[in-house]
Amino acid sequence: MKSILKKLLIILFVIIVNIANVVYASPSDIYNNTTGNGIVSAGQYIAGWIRYGAVAIAVGVLMVKGIKFLISSPEGKADAKKEMIPWAIGVVILFSMNVIINFVAKIANNNLNGNISVS
Repeated sequence: MKSILKKLLIILFVIIVNIANVVYASPSDIYNNTTGNGIVSAGQYIAGWIRYGAVAIAVGVLMVKGIKFLISSPEGKADAKKEMIPWAIGVVILFSMNVIINFVAKIANNNLNGNISVS
């Protein structure tokens, strides 16, 4: 039974990796910001790559915790659920990072142009 589960997980992992490599836009199209300045554009570019890495790590951690949850005993499942709460909070922060970075970039762009207001 464990060998079948192991083979299925390997096949699922290979399928996920192959699907995740599909990209429909080049980074120059995404990060080519003609209205902002170079500092803000560079910061958004770097933050985008950090976010991609963080999402990959979050998915990997979810896979490991999910397998741990499936394989564990009832007592272990309660512990696994408790471990998922900080992970879920981290994912919410991770996906709200885009809003936070855009807000900081807007403030920085306004201050560089001499404007004080945030609106």
